[in-house]
Formats: sequence, C-alpha cells, structure tokens
Amino acid sequence: MPLLHNRYHMLVTANAAFTLSTSPVRRDRRSWLTAVYVTYSANVSVSGTVTINSGLVADFDVVLATLVFTAERYGVYLPEQPVPLAPGDVIDVLAPAGGASVTAAVEVKLEHEHGEHEGRSA
Repeated sequence: MPLLHNRYHMLVTANAAFTLSTSPVRRDRRSWLTAVYVTYSANVSVSGTVTINSGLVADFDVVLATLVFTAERYGVYLPEQPVPLAPGDVIDVLAPAGGASVTAAVEVKLEHEHGEHEGRSA
C-alpha cells in the first residue's frame, strides 16, 4: 500500500507555552510517528516533551522523548524506527515558553498507509 504523509505545524507566540496535538489516528489506516522538530527564535534553556496520548485511557499514555534545550534553538526527535500508533492515539508536543520575545515553531511528521476506502464519502 502507498504511504501518505501528514505534517502538523504551529508557530507559537512570544513567551508562551504551547502543546501541539495531532488529530486522532483513524481506525481505517495504520499510522507511524516519524519525526518531531521544535525550533525557537533564540537560544533557550527549557525542556519539552513528545507524548503519545493514548486513544484508550491515560494509563497507556507514553512519553517518547524529552527535548532538553541548554542555550540552544533546535530540538529534534527522530526515532530509530517509526513509532507505530494505535487508533485514537494523539501525539502531543509541549514547547515551553522560551522567554520575552522568543517564539517557537513545532512540527510533527506522521506516515499513514493509504486506507482501502480513502477519499470515499460515507
């Protein structure tokens, strides 16, 4: 089956904490997390997280990575292998406030198998 790619991205206003959440994984396709990028407009010293917010119950939530910025602008989570996601799962990326006039950009990349009924209306 061909793979589809989704990108979720958000620019965060200055000195604001933000969590980017993807849409829930659909039941009619298999999905994987392939990359997360967090970029600040200046060097910051903060820690953010990449979490699977389970589509089942909170007991199954998993923190995949903690992005630690120590006087840095760029944070990347690239799993060694794509992380499989279950139906209903959401990826949450927390980008903490970086300080006065510091903005942030967050990007999440997912891959999906093209579903059998993709593009058809119900």
